Amino acid sequence: MKSASGENLWSLEIVRGKDAGRRYALNGGAVVLGNALGTERGIDLADQEGASPRRMAARQAEIGVSALGLTLRDLNSPGGTFVNRQRLLPGQARALLADDVIQLGSVQLKVVPASISAPFPPSAPAPKPAPGPPSPPQPRQSSPSPVAASPASPARPGDLPAAFTLATGAVCRTWDDFLTVAAQRWPAMREELTSGRLAAFLGSIRRADLLPSPRPPRPPDEQLDAWLGALPTTRPSRPELEVHPVRLAIRARGGGGILRQTVQVTNVGYRLLRSTARVEPAATAWLRLAPEFTGDPFVTIEHTDMTVEVVMPESLDAPLTAALVIESNGGTKRVEVRLERPPAADSVPEAGPESASASRVNLDLREAIARQSLGFRLVAWVAAAAVLRLLIVASSALFGGPAQGEPAPALHGPAIVMAILGCGLGVVYALRRGAARDLFSTGFAGGFLGVLASAVMVAACRAIEPNLPSSLLAVVLWSALAAALAFLSQWLVPPRTETEKTP
Repeated sequence: MKSASGENLWSLEIVRGKDAGRRYALNGGAVVLGNALGTERGIDLADQEGASPRRMAARQAEIGVSALGLTLRDLNSPGGTFVNRQRLLPGQARALLADDVIQLGSVQLKVVPASISAPFPPSAPAPKPAPGPPSPPQPRQSSPSPVAASPASPARPGDLPAAFTLATGAVCRTWDDFLTVAAQRWPAMREELTSGRLAAFLGSIRRADLLPSPRPPRPPDEQLDAWLGALPTTRPSRPELEVHPVRLAIRARGGGGILRQTVQVTNVGYRLLRSTARVEPAATAWLRLAPEFTGDPFVTIEHTDMTVEVVMPESLDAPLTAALVIESNGGTKRVEVRLERPPAADSVPEAGPESASASRVNLDLREAIARQSLGFRLVAWVAAAAVLRLLIVASSALFGGPAQGEPAPALHGPAIVMAILGCGLGVVYALRRGAARDLFSTGFAGGFLGVLASAVMVAACRAIEPNLPSSLLAVVLWSALAAALAFLSQWLVPPRTETEKTP
Protein backbone atom coordinates (compact mmCIF):
# COMPACT_ATOMS: atom_id res chain seq x y z
CA MET A 1 0.00 0.00 0.00
CA LYS A 2 1.11 3.58 -0.64
CA SER A 3 0.52 6.75 1.28
CA ALA A 4 -1.18 9.84 -0.17
CA SER A 5 2.21 11.14 -1.26
CA GLY A 6 2.85 7.97 -3.27
CA GLU A 7 5.52 6.51 -0.94
CA ASN A 8 5.49 2.86 0.08
CA LEU A 9 4.38 2.34 3.66
CA TRP A 10 6.31 -0.92 4.17
CA SER A 11 9.35 -2.72 2.79
CA LEU A 12 11.35 -5.89 3.48
CA GLU A 13 15.08 -5.64 4.14
CA ILE A 14 17.48 -8.54 3.60
CA VAL A 15 18.97 -9.38 6.99
CA ARG A 16 20.55 -12.69 6.03
CA GLY A 17 21.14 -13.33 2.34
CA LYS A 18 23.52 -12.55 -0.49
CA ASP A 19 22.78 -8.80 -0.54
CA ALA A 20 22.41 -7.78 3.10
CA GLY A 21 20.66 -4.42 3.38
CA ARG A 22 18.77 -4.67 0.11
CA ARG A 23 15.11 -3.62 0.40
CA TYR A 24 11.98 -4.67 -1.46
CA ALA A 25 9.00 -2.30 -1.48
CA LEU A 26 5.60 -3.77 -0.59
CA ASN A 27 2.65 -2.46 -2.57
CA GLY A 28 -1.02 -3.09 -1.89
CA GLY A 29 -2.62 -6.50 -2.25
CA ALA A 30 -1.02 -9.93 -1.94
CA VAL A 31 2.73 -10.37 -2.44
CA VAL A 32 4.08 -13.92 -2.87
CA LEU A 33 7.57 -14.80 -1.60
CA GLY A 34 9.55 -17.69 -3.09
CA ASN A 35 12.49 -18.70 -5.27
CA ALA A 36 10.79 -19.61 -8.59
CA LEU A 37 7.88 -17.25 -9.17
CA GLY A 38 8.34 -16.90 -12.92
CA THR A 39 5.89 -14.29 -14.15
CA GLU A 40 3.79 -14.35 -10.97
CA ARG A 41 3.56 -11.09 -9.04
CA GLY A 42 5.75 -11.16 -5.96
CA ILE A 43 9.33 -11.08 -4.68
CA ASP A 44 11.64 -13.76 -6.10
CA LEU A 45 14.45 -14.44 -3.61
CA ALA A 46 16.34 -17.11 -5.57
CA ASP A 47 19.37 -14.82 -5.95
CA GLN A 48 19.60 -14.37 -2.17
CA GLU A 49 19.93 -18.05 -1.17
CA GLY A 50 23.56 -18.58 -2.19
CA ALA A 51 25.03 -22.06 -1.62
CA SER A 52 23.14 -22.84 1.58
CA PRO A 53 21.49 -26.31 1.60
CA ARG A 54 18.47 -24.81 3.35
CA ARG A 55 16.12 -23.79 0.52
CA MET A 56 12.74 -22.15 0.35
CA ALA A 57 9.92 -23.41 -1.85
CA ALA A 58 8.99 -21.98 -5.25
CA ARG A 59 5.96 -20.34 -3.55
CA GLN A 60 6.89 -20.20 0.12
CA ALA A 61 4.66 -17.58 1.73
CA GLU A 62 2.31 -14.71 1.00
CA ILE A 63 2.19 -11.23 2.53
CA GLY A 64 -1.08 -9.33 2.57
CA VAL A 65 -0.71 -5.54 2.45
CA SER A 66 -3.66 -3.37 3.49
CA ALA A 67 -4.45 -0.16 5.29
CA LEU A 68 -4.59 -2.13 8.55
CA GLY A 69 -1.00 -3.42 8.19
CA LEU A 70 0.77 -6.59 7.08
CA THR A 71 -0.17 -10.25 7.48
CA LEU A 72 1.97 -13.26 6.61
CA ARG A 73 0.67 -16.70 5.61
CA ASP A 74 2.66 -19.87 4.89
CA LEU A 75 1.73 -21.62 1.61
CA ASN A 76 2.16 -25.19 2.87
CA SER A 77 5.93 -25.02 2.26
CA PRO A 78 8.03 -28.13 3.10
CA GLY A 79 10.58 -26.26 5.22
CA GLY A 80 8.15 -23.91 6.94
CA THR A 81 8.02 -20.15 7.39
CA PHE A 82 9.26 -18.52 10.63
CA VAL A 83 8.56 -15.16 12.26
CA ASN A 84 10.97 -14.26 15.05
CA ARG A 85 12.03 -17.95 15.11
CA GLN A 86 8.45 -19.16 15.61
CA ARG A 87 7.08 -21.43 12.88
CA LEU A 88 3.73 -20.61 11.31
CA LEU A 89 1.16 -23.33 10.90
CA PRO A 90 0.17 -23.97 7.26
CA GLY A 91 -2.56 -21.52 6.31
CA GLN A 92 -2.16 -19.52 9.53
CA ALA A 93 -2.21 -15.73 9.06
CA ARG A 94 0.01 -13.72 11.39
CA ALA A 95 0.09 -9.94 11.75
CA LEU A 96 3.53 -8.43 11.20
CA LEU A 97 5.01 -5.57 13.15
CA ALA A 98 7.97 -3.31 12.51
CA ASP A 99 11.35 -5.10 12.97
CA ASP A 100 9.81 -8.58 12.81
CA VAL A 101 12.25 -11.02 11.19
CA ILE A 102 10.86 -13.46 8.61
CA GLN A 103 12.88 -16.57 7.72
CA LEU A 104 12.31 -18.50 4.49
CA GLY A 105 14.88 -21.23 3.97
CA SER A 106 18.23 -19.61 4.73
CA VAL A 107 17.06 -16.07 3.90
CA GLN A 108 15.93 -13.66 6.62
CA LEU A 109 14.02 -10.43 5.98
CA LYS A 110 13.17 -7.63 8.39
CA VAL A 111 9.91 -5.69 8.22
CA VAL A 112 10.75 -2.00 7.80
CA PRO A 113 8.07 0.69 8.36
CA ALA A 114 7.62 3.83 6.28
CA SER A 115 9.60 6.09 8.62
CA ILE A 116 12.83 4.29 7.81
CA SER A 117 12.01 2.75 4.43
CA ALA A 118 14.19 5.26 2.59
CA PRO A 119 17.97 4.83 3.02
CA PHE A 120 19.03 7.67 5.35
CA PRO A 121 18.89 10.69 3.03
CA PRO A 122 21.36 13.53 3.65
CA SER A 123 20.06 16.41 5.69
CA ALA A 124 18.96 19.51 3.72
CA PRO A 125 20.99 22.66 4.42
CA ALA A 126 19.29 25.30 6.58
CA PRO A 127 17.96 28.28 4.56
CA LYS A 128 19.99 31.46 4.78
CA PRO A 129 18.22 34.35 6.60
CA ALA A 130 17.27 37.42 4.58
CA PRO A 131 19.61 40.40 5.02
CA GLY A 132 18.47 42.90 7.63
CA PRO A 133 19.75 45.31 10.24
CA PRO A 134 22.53 43.97 12.42
CA SER A 135 21.34 42.46 15.67
CA PRO A 136 22.44 44.03 18.91
CA PRO A 137 25.41 42.47 20.67
CA GLN A 138 24.48 39.53 22.88
CA PRO A 139 26.04 38.72 26.22
CA ARG A 140 28.79 36.13 26.05
CA GLN A 141 27.60 32.60 26.80
CA SER A 142 29.57 30.19 28.92
CA SER A 143 31.07 27.15 27.18
CA PRO A 144 28.81 24.13 27.09
CA SER A 145 29.34 21.41 29.62
CA PRO A 146 30.64 17.95 28.60
CA VAL A 147 27.21 16.48 29.24
CA ALA A 148 25.60 18.89 26.78
CA ALA A 149 28.20 18.00 24.18
CA SER A 150 27.48 14.30 24.39
CA PRO A 151 25.75 12.69 21.41
CA ALA A 152 22.01 12.79 21.34
CA SER A 153 20.12 9.76 22.49
CA PRO A 154 19.18 7.32 19.72
CA ALA A 155 15.76 7.73 18.20
CA ARG A 156 14.95 4.04 18.69
CA PRO A 157 16.31 1.31 20.95
CA GLY A 158 19.22 -0.41 19.22
CA ASP A 159 20.21 2.51 16.97
CA LEU A 160 23.84 3.65 16.94
CA PRO A 161 24.68 7.31 17.60
CA ALA A 162 26.80 7.16 14.42
CA ALA A 163 27.11 4.62 11.62
CA PHE A 164 30.12 2.32 11.47
CA THR A 165 31.52 1.52 8.00
CA LEU A 166 33.69 -1.53 7.47
CA ALA A 167 36.70 -1.52 5.17
CA THR A 168 34.63 -3.63 2.74
CA GLY A 169 31.99 -0.90 2.52
CA ALA A 170 29.28 -2.59 4.64
CA VAL A 171 27.52 -0.17 6.99
CA CYS A 172 26.19 -0.86 10.50
CA ARG A 173 23.57 1.60 11.76
CA THR A 174 22.20 -0.51 14.61
CA TRP A 175 23.62 -3.01 17.05
CA ASP A 176 21.63 -5.68 15.22
CA ASP A 177 23.48 -4.78 12.03
CA PHE A 178 26.72 -6.02 13.60
CA LEU A 179 25.13 -9.47 13.92
CA THR A 180 23.94 -9.40 10.32
CA VAL A 181 27.24 -8.25 8.85
CA ALA A 182 29.22 -10.71 10.97
CA ALA A 183 27.02 -13.59 9.75
CA GLN A 184 27.54 -12.50 6.14
CA ARG A 185 31.17 -11.36 6.30
CA TRP A 186 32.76 -12.96 9.34
CA PRO A 187 36.41 -12.54 8.21
CA ALA A 188 35.84 -8.83 7.47
CA MET A 189 34.30 -8.20 10.89
CA ARG A 190 37.09 -10.18 12.56
CA GLU A 191 39.63 -7.95 10.81
CA GLU A 192 37.85 -4.84 12.12
CA LEU A 193 38.16 -6.26 15.64
CA THR A 194 41.82 -7.31 15.45
CA SER A 195 42.90 -4.09 13.72
CA GLY A 196 41.50 -1.92 16.52
CA ARG A 197 39.06 0.01 14.32
CA LEU A 198 36.09 -1.35 16.28
CA ALA A 199 37.67 -0.30 19.57
CA ALA A 200 38.30 3.19 18.20
CA PHE A 201 34.68 3.44 17.03
CA LEU A 202 33.33 2.33 20.42
CA GLY A 203 35.51 4.94 22.09
CA SER A 204 34.20 7.66 19.77
CA ILE A 205 30.59 6.90 20.71
CA ARG A 206 31.46 6.62 24.40
CA ARG A 207 30.73 2.91 24.77
CA ALA A 208 33.93 1.85 26.49
CA ASP A 209 31.88 -0.74 28.35
CA LEU A 210 31.66 -2.70 25.07
CA LEU A 211 35.38 -2.70 24.30
CA PRO A 212 36.65 -6.24 23.57
CA SER A 213 38.36 -7.67 26.61
CA PRO A 214 42.00 -8.63 25.92
CA ARG A 215 42.04 -11.07 28.85
CA PRO A 216 42.30 -13.97 28.81
CA PRO A 217 44.01 -14.10 25.41
CA ARG A 218 41.80 -15.94 22.93
CA PRO A 219 41.85 -16.62 19.18
CA PRO A 220 40.32 -13.84 17.05
CA ASP A 221 37.21 -15.88 16.22
CA GLU A 222 36.54 -16.46 19.90
CA GLN A 223 37.09 -12.75 20.67
CA LEU A 224 34.59 -11.72 18.01
CA ASP A 225 32.07 -14.28 19.22
CA ALA A 226 32.30 -13.03 22.80
CA TRP A 227 31.99 -9.39 21.67
CA LEU A 228 28.88 -10.11 19.60
CA GLY A 229 27.33 -11.80 22.63
CA ALA A 230 27.88 -8.67 24.73
CA LEU A 231 26.16 -6.24 22.32
CA PRO A 232 22.81 -4.70 23.36
CA THR A 233 20.94 -6.19 20.39
CA THR A 234 17.17 -6.32 20.12
CA ARG A 235 17.11 -9.93 18.86
CA PRO A 236 18.85 -13.09 20.10
CA SER A 237 22.44 -13.42 18.95
CA ARG A 238 22.77 -17.16 19.52
CA PRO A 239 23.77 -19.60 16.76
CA GLU A 240 21.28 -22.02 15.21
CA LEU A 241 21.97 -25.55 13.98
CA GLU A 242 20.77 -27.07 10.70
CA VAL A 243 21.92 -30.33 9.08
CA HIS A 244 21.60 -31.68 5.55
CA PRO A 245 20.53 -34.30 4.71
CA VAL A 246 18.33 -35.44 7.57
CA ARG A 247 18.29 -39.03 6.27
CA LEU A 248 20.97 -41.19 4.68
CA ALA A 249 19.99 -44.32 2.75
CA ILE A 250 23.07 -46.29 1.68
CA ARG A 251 23.17 -49.33 -0.57
CA ALA A 252 25.50 -52.06 0.64
CA ARG A 253 28.03 -53.45 -1.79
CA GLY A 254 29.66 -56.82 -1.75
CA GLY A 255 33.25 -57.41 -0.77
CA GLY A 256 33.42 -55.12 2.27
CA GLY A 257 35.37 -51.85 2.33
CA ILE A 258 34.64 -48.38 3.72
CA LEU A 259 32.28 -45.85 2.16
CA ARG A 260 32.56 -42.19 3.19
CA GLN A 261 29.53 -39.91 3.27
CA THR A 262 29.21 -36.20 4.11
CA VAL A 263 26.67 -34.50 6.36
CA GLN A 264 26.70 -30.70 6.14
CA VAL A 265 26.40 -28.89 9.47
CA THR A 266 25.15 -25.34 8.86
CA ASN A 267 25.00 -22.35 11.20
CA VAL A 268 21.94 -20.25 10.33
CA GLY A 269 22.34 -18.09 13.45
CA TYR A 270 24.80 -15.31 14.19
CA ARG A 271 27.58 -16.46 16.54
CA LEU A 272 29.96 -19.42 16.56
CA LEU A 273 28.28 -22.82 16.53
CA ARG A 274 30.03 -25.41 18.72
CA SER A 275 28.94 -28.96 18.04
CA THR A 276 29.67 -32.51 19.09
CA ALA A 277 28.54 -35.62 17.25
CA ARG A 278 28.01 -39.23 18.23
CA VAL A 279 26.56 -42.44 16.84
CA GLU A 280 23.51 -44.07 18.39
CA PRO A 281 23.46 -46.83 19.48
CA ALA A 282 26.97 -46.41 20.82
CA ALA A 283 27.85 -50.04 20.06
CA THR A 284 27.19 -49.63 16.32
CA ALA A 285 30.17 -51.16 14.51
CA TRP A 286 29.27 -50.40 10.89
CA LEU A 287 28.87 -46.62 11.31
CA ARG A 288 31.48 -44.28 12.74
CA LEU A 289 32.61 -40.66 12.63
CA ALA A 290 35.83 -39.52 11.01
CA PRO A 291 38.58 -39.06 13.63
CA GLU A 292 38.55 -35.25 13.44
CA PHE A 293 34.93 -35.21 14.69
CA THR A 294 35.26 -37.65 17.60
CA GLY A 295 37.19 -35.49 20.07
CA ASP A 296 36.66 -31.88 21.07
CA PRO A 297 33.68 -29.87 19.81
CA PHE A 298 34.13 -28.54 16.28
CA VAL A 299 33.38 -24.91 15.51
CA THR A 300 31.21 -23.77 12.59
CA ILE A 301 31.05 -20.21 11.28
CA GLU A 302 28.89 -20.90 8.21
CA HIS A 303 29.01 -24.62 7.45
CA THR A 304 31.14 -27.69 8.16
CA ASP A 305 31.28 -30.88 6.10
CA MET A 306 31.21 -33.68 8.67
CA THR A 307 32.54 -36.98 7.32
CA VAL A 308 31.08 -40.30 8.41
CA GLU A 309 32.43 -43.74 7.51
CA VAL A 310 30.24 -46.72 6.68
CA VAL A 311 31.96 -50.09 7.08
CA MET A 312 30.46 -52.36 4.45
CA PRO A 313 29.76 -55.93 5.59
CA GLU A 314 30.73 -58.92 3.46
CA SER A 315 27.04 -59.78 3.19
CA LEU A 316 23.85 -58.16 4.42
CA ASP A 317 20.83 -60.28 5.25
CA ALA A 318 18.64 -57.47 6.63
CA PRO A 319 18.77 -53.64 6.65
CA LEU A 320 20.74 -51.94 9.44
CA THR A 321 19.71 -48.66 11.08
CA ALA A 322 21.50 -46.14 13.28
CA ALA A 323 21.53 -42.40 13.88
CA LEU A 324 23.97 -39.50 14.00
CA VAL A 325 23.21 -37.13 16.86
CA ILE A 326 24.64 -33.60 16.56
CA GLU A 327 24.39 -31.55 19.75
CA SER A 328 25.37 -27.89 19.80
CA ASN A 329 24.82 -24.54 21.49
CA GLY A 330 22.30 -23.90 18.71
CA GLY A 331 20.11 -26.98 19.13
CA THR A 332 20.20 -30.75 18.54
CA LYS A 333 19.57 -32.63 15.30
CA ARG A 334 19.37 -36.32 14.36
CA VAL A 335 20.31 -37.85 11.03
CA GLU A 336 18.79 -41.26 10.43
CA VAL A 337 21.16 -43.67 8.64
CA ARG A 338 19.96 -46.86 6.97
CA LEU A 339 22.18 -49.46 5.32
CA GLU A 340 20.14 -51.43 2.81
CA ARG A 341 20.73 -54.47 0.68
CA PRO A 342 21.63 -53.80 -2.97
CA PRO A 343 18.72 -54.03 -5.41
CA ALA A 344 18.24 -57.36 -7.14
CA ALA A 345 18.83 -55.76 -10.53
CA ASP A 346 22.43 -54.96 -9.54
CA SER A 347 23.39 -58.61 -8.98
CA VAL A 348 25.09 -60.59 -11.75
CA PRO A 349 22.66 -63.59 -11.78
CA GLU A 350 19.77 -61.24 -12.59
CA ALA A 351 21.34 -60.05 -15.85
CA GLY A 352 19.25 -60.72 -18.95
CA PRO A 353 20.19 -63.31 -21.58
CA GLU A 354 21.10 -60.60 -24.08
CA SER A 355 23.62 -59.01 -21.67
CA ALA A 356 25.11 -62.37 -20.77
CA SER A 357 25.40 -63.37 -24.42
CA ALA A 358 27.05 -60.07 -25.40
CA SER A 359 29.54 -60.41 -22.54
CA ARG A 360 30.26 -64.01 -23.52
CA VAL A 361 30.90 -63.05 -27.15
CA ASN A 362 33.28 -60.28 -26.07
CA LEU A 363 35.16 -62.62 -23.72
CA ASP A 364 35.36 -65.35 -26.38
CA LEU A 365 36.81 -62.90 -28.93
CA ARG A 366 39.49 -61.64 -26.52
CA GLU A 367 40.28 -65.21 -25.52
CA ALA A 368 40.69 -66.24 -29.16
CA ILE A 369 43.04 -63.32 -29.86
CA ALA A 370 45.04 -63.86 -26.65
CA ARG A 371 45.77 -67.47 -27.59
CA GLN A 372 47.58 -66.41 -30.80
CA SER A 373 51.29 -65.60 -30.95
CA LEU A 374 52.73 -62.48 -32.54
CA GLY A 375 53.95 -64.41 -35.58
CA PHE A 376 50.50 -65.86 -36.23
CA ARG A 377 48.92 -62.43 -35.85
CA LEU A 378 51.34 -60.89 -38.37
CA VAL A 379 50.58 -63.56 -40.96
CA ALA A 380 46.82 -63.41 -40.31
CA TRP A 381 46.59 -59.61 -40.50
CA VAL A 382 48.72 -59.38 -43.67
CA ALA A 383 46.69 -62.14 -45.33
CA ALA A 384 43.40 -60.44 -44.32
CA ALA A 385 44.61 -57.15 -45.82
CA ALA A 386 45.50 -58.89 -49.10
CA VAL A 387 42.12 -60.66 -49.22
CA LEU A 388 40.22 -57.42 -48.60
CA ARG A 389 42.18 -55.59 -51.32
CA LEU A 390 41.54 -58.39 -53.79
CA LEU A 391 37.87 -58.36 -52.79
CA ILE A 392 37.64 -54.65 -53.60
CA VAL A 393 39.29 -55.12 -57.00
CA ALA A 394 37.15 -58.16 -57.87
CA SER A 395 33.85 -56.68 -56.72
CA SER A 396 34.58 -53.38 -58.50
CA ALA A 397 35.28 -55.24 -61.77
CA LEU A 398 32.32 -57.61 -61.25
CA PHE A 399 29.79 -54.80 -61.25
CA GLY A 400 31.16 -52.88 -64.22
CA GLY A 401 34.03 -50.86 -62.72
CA PRO A 402 34.01 -47.11 -62.17
CA ALA A 403 31.80 -44.86 -64.28
CA GLN A 404 33.21 -42.37 -66.80
CA GLY A 405 35.31 -39.82 -64.91
CA GLU A 406 34.97 -41.67 -61.55
CA PRO A 407 38.26 -42.60 -59.81
CA ALA A 408 39.13 -46.26 -59.34
CA PRO A 409 38.16 -48.45 -57.61
CA ALA A 410 34.37 -48.05 -57.93
CA LEU A 411 32.32 -47.89 -54.76
CA HIS A 412 29.06 -49.56 -55.78
CA GLY A 413 30.58 -53.02 -56.33
CA PRO A 414 32.40 -53.32 -52.94
CA ALA A 415 29.39 -51.79 -51.18
CA ILE A 416 27.05 -54.48 -52.54
CA VAL A 417 29.41 -57.33 -51.70
CA MET A 418 30.26 -56.04 -48.19
CA ALA A 419 26.58 -55.40 -47.46
CA ILE A 420 25.75 -59.02 -48.33
CA LEU A 421 28.62 -60.32 -46.19
CA GLY A 422 27.71 -58.06 -43.27
CA CYS A 423 24.05 -59.07 -43.45
CA GLY A 424 25.00 -62.74 -43.41
CA LEU A 425 27.30 -62.30 -40.40
CA GLY A 426 24.53 -60.45 -38.55
CA VAL A 427 22.06 -63.27 -39.16
CA VAL A 428 24.60 -65.86 -37.97
CA TYR A 429 25.21 -63.82 -34.83
CA ALA A 430 21.48 -63.65 -34.09
CA LEU A 431 21.09 -67.41 -34.57
CA ARG A 432 23.99 -68.11 -32.22
CA ARG A 433 22.31 -65.98 -29.56
CA GLY A 434 19.13 -67.99 -29.96
CA ALA A 435 17.04 -64.87 -30.65
CA ALA A 436 15.25 -65.50 -33.94
CA ARG A 437 13.16 -62.37 -33.47
CA ASP A 438 16.32 -60.28 -33.94
CA LEU A 439 17.24 -61.72 -37.36
CA PHE A 440 15.95 -58.73 -39.30
CA SER A 441 17.48 -56.05 -37.05
CA THR A 442 20.90 -57.70 -36.72
CA GLY A 443 20.99 -58.49 -40.45
CA PHE A 444 20.20 -54.89 -41.31
CA ALA A 445 22.83 -53.62 -38.83
CA GLY A 446 25.43 -55.99 -40.31
CA GLY A 447 24.64 -54.85 -43.86
CA PHE A 448 24.89 -51.20 -42.86
CA LEU A 449 28.28 -51.78 -41.21
CA GLY A 450 29.43 -53.59 -44.38
CA VAL A 451 28.53 -50.58 -46.54
CA LEU A 452 30.31 -48.27 -44.10
CA ALA A 453 33.45 -50.46 -44.12
CA SER A 454 33.50 -50.60 -47.93
CA ALA A 455 33.24 -46.78 -48.12
CA VAL A 456 36.22 -46.39 -45.76
CA MET A 457 38.36 -48.91 -47.67
CA VAL A 458 37.55 -47.47 -51.13
CA ALA A 459 38.25 -43.93 -49.86
CA ALA A 460 41.62 -45.09 -48.51
CA CYS A 461 42.51 -46.73 -51.84
CA ARG A 462 41.53 -43.62 -53.80
CA ALA A 463 43.51 -41.34 -51.50
CA ILE A 464 46.73 -43.34 -51.24
CA GLU A 465 47.26 -45.58 -54.26
CA PRO A 466 47.21 -42.90 -57.06
CA ASN A 467 50.31 -41.35 -55.45
CA LEU A 468 52.27 -44.63 -55.63
CA PRO A 469 54.41 -45.37 -58.74
CA SER A 470 53.56 -49.06 -58.92
CA SER A 471 51.06 -51.66 -57.74
CA LEU A 472 53.87 -53.46 -55.90
CA LEU A 473 54.30 -50.51 -53.57
CA ALA A 474 50.54 -50.58 -52.89
CA VAL A 475 50.85 -54.20 -51.80
CA VAL A 476 53.80 -53.32 -49.55
CA LEU A 477 51.89 -50.41 -48.02
CA TRP A 478 48.78 -52.43 -47.15
CA SER A 479 50.99 -55.21 -45.76
CA ALA A 480 52.79 -52.67 -43.53
CA LEU A 481 49.49 -51.31 -42.26
CA ALA A 482 48.29 -54.82 -41.47
CA ALA A 483 51.54 -55.56 -39.60
CA ALA A 484 51.11 -52.37 -37.58
CA LEU A 485 47.59 -53.50 -36.60
CA ALA A 486 49.04 -56.85 -35.52
CA PHE A 487 51.54 -55.13 -33.24
CA LEU A 488 48.72 -52.95 -31.86
CA SER A 489 46.68 -56.04 -31.01
CA GLN A 490 49.77 -57.46 -29.26
CA TRP A 491 49.74 -54.39 -26.95
CA LEU A 492 45.97 -54.30 -26.40
CA VAL A 493 45.51 -58.07 -25.92
CA PRO A 494 48.83 -59.60 -24.80
CA PRO A 495 49.26 -63.31 -25.69
CA ARG A 496 48.74 -65.79 -22.92
CA THR A 497 51.66 -67.86 -21.64
CA GLU A 498 51.74 -71.61 -21.94
CA THR A 499 50.77 -71.92 -18.27
CA GLU A 500 47.76 -69.68 -18.80
CA LYS A 501 46.70 -71.64 -21.88
CA THR A 502 46.59 -74.88 -19.91
CA PRO A 503 43.04 -75.39 -18.56
